[in-house]
Amino acid sequence: MSFDTVPEMYARSQWKGRPAKDAIDFFGPPQKMDRTADGKQVVMQWYRDTSYNSNEVVSRSSEMQGNVMVHTDYWATVNNPNRCIISVTVDQDKKVVEFEADEGKLLLSSGCQSVKFGPP
Repeated sequence: MSFDTVPEMYARSQWKGRPAKDAIDFFGPPQKMDRTADGKQVVMQWYRDTSYNSNEVVSRSSEMQGNVMVHTDYWATVNNPNRCIISVTVDQDKKVVEFEADEGKLLLSSGCQSVKFGPP
């Protein structure tokens, strides 16, 4: 379950009723376009890769050296996959009727946090 963020709620209210061209101008050409089930609207989608690297402990060892227990941490750069899917639904008049930003079901994702939702 995900909850809308304040930026997403604000973007939803700002996009509603605007021309589809504004979304294309802001986000670029959509990477996917599909008609809704009833065929009356079109959903445009943009995929943003928001993956990032972090330095993390990947393993740990402990050994006795004389009378002292020595703990060693082994660090590595870890890639954290992230993404944000921006969906804009447009009606037959080419006006925005719905805006949504979704992490695409990635667990513990905050993939849309760094994406600018617009509109300008």
